[in-house]
Amino acid sequence: MSYTITPFVAFQVSEYEGAVAFYKDVLGFELIKYSDTESKMAKDGFTFYIEKKEAGVLHTFFELVTPDIGIAKNEMLKAGCIVTHEYGPKSMMVADPYGFRFHLYEQGTELSDI
Repeated sequence: MSYTITPFVAFQVSEYEGAVAFYKDVLGFELIKYSDTESKMAKDGFTFYIEKKEAGVLHTFFELVTPDIGIAKNEMLKAGCIVTHEYGPKSMMVADPYGFRFHLYEQGTELSDI
């Protein structure tokens, strides 16, 4: 199975408003999209999302796209990964055997399908 990394990274923060302000005002990232729980920011060809999380463990995620999510899911499970959340039939959050999490989705999947 082939996997292609996307140019997107997401990280969770407990102090959401402060983090958005820091990356925008101090580091000069462009605020592309803002909501009460997630902001999309970009700078120099790099795009990332800041996600608000009230409590618990905070994670950073990268993202991979694959041509067949079913085959990829089976491969991930066989390799010792855990599917931590399924957003739909073609999009899932995966924890690798070492605890790092990443988003995996099927190529050609529209945002509305996720």
